[in-house]
Amino acid sequence: MFRSQHALKDIRDEDEQKQFLRDTFRDFGWEVQNILNLMSESDDFYFDAITQVKMDSWTKGRIALVGDASYCPSPLSGQGNNLAFVGAYILAGELKAANGNYMQAFTRYNSLLRPFVEANQKFGAWVSESFLVEDEVSKEFAEERSNRILAMIKSISNVISLPRYE
Repeated sequence: MFRSQHALKDIRDEDEQKQFLRDTFRDFGWEVQNILNLMSESDDFYFDAITQVKMDSWTKGRIALVGDASYCPSPLSGQGNNLAFVGAYILAGELKAANGNYMQAFTRYNSLLRPFVEANQKFGAWVSESFLVEDEVSKEFAEERSNRILAMIKSISNVISLPRYE
C-alpha cells in the first residue's frame, strides 16, 4: 500500500493501472523492477484504492445494510469486525424489540449506531493518513504512532454503550 495524489482517468483500466505502478515505482531498486516486469504477465492482477463511503442511512424500505457494506471505516483501521458485530447486534436487538415494526427498528438502528460509526470512520481516515506516510519514519515515531492508535481505539470503543435486549 502507498499514498498518491495521482488520479487515474479510468480506475478500471488495467493497462493504465499497471503503467501508473511502473511510473510510481520505476526507481525503487531491490527486486521492484523485476516485479514490475512480471506484472505484465500476471493473469490475476489486482489494483484498488482505499476509499470510505458515508451514508445518511443504512436502511431503505425493508432492506438494512450491516458491516463493511454500510460503514467500513478503512481496511487499515482494524475496526471492521467491531463495527459489523455491534451493528448486527443492534439491528437484531431492535428488530426483536420492535415486534415486527421494522421501520421503528431501522430508525433506532440508524440512531444508536451513528455516533459509533462516525467515530470509527474518523479513526479509519486518520489511520490511513498516518499509516501511509510518504517519508521514512524513525522507530520512535512508529512507537508513538502505535501508542496513539491504541489510545484512540480505546476511546472509540467507549463511544457506544450496548443496549441489553431481552
